[in-house]
Amino acid sequence: MRFDSHLHIARIGNVKELERCGVKWALCVSENVRDLRTTLSMAKTSPGILPFAGTHPRVMDISDVEEQARYLGSVVGIGEVGLDFAVARIPELRRIQEAIFRAWLQIGESHGMPIIVHTRHAEKAVLRILKEYRVVTVLHAYSGPIDIARELAGRGHFFSFPPVPSPARAKLIRLLPLDRILVESDAPYIASPCDVEKAVRMISRERGIPLDKMTEILWENLAMFLGRSL
Repeated sequence: MRFDSHLHIARIGNVKELERCGVKWALCVSENVRDLRTTLSMAKTSPGILPFAGTHPRVMDISDVEEQARYLGSVVGIGEVGLDFAVARIPELRRIQEAIFRAWLQIGESHGMPIIVHTRHAEKAVLRILKEYRVVTVLHAYSGPIDIARELAGRGHFFSFPPVPSPARAKLIRLLPLDRILVESDAPYIASPCDVEKAVRMISRERGIPLDKMTEILWENLAMFLGRSL
């Protein structure tokens, strides 16, 4: 049985996709309050769905945070939140993104919740901001500078890898502490939940660790990130 540390079940729209792919646990992120409501509805009949509340950097509306905050008692964590300077190209939009990101980090810190972070062309800003909060995050599908990744990992943050190999991704997998690594599909945007096993194999190959042992390590990392046994 697999786990998927980052997917959008509300955008997939079909809980049976997880069953078909043999995914036991799925960290299901939200892009806005509508996604969260859909995810919470699906979770009522699918215990393997772990709902996360979050405002995607594309959704530059601070009121979305306030709407989702009403559901905090029903979620496992915060995500997908963060900064995306490819979307916010001007200072005014970047200030809005940062305000929303900080609002979610404050919620995560106050409630002791794990946080899933999106960063694109904004890694220095994300590092600067995360230094101000006592939170545990996972940087999903990270493609930024290696030195920033190493500093984030040194501060206890995790990184999740989709099943899409690249030289930069392989280098990062080899350099990160083994206990800071997770796998994801980012379905429906990058891959299918069925492909998560490919990410496990990719990490197993790059680290020279047998697949069974690597799978065991990743399960332990997931429990560490969530702060709970599965």
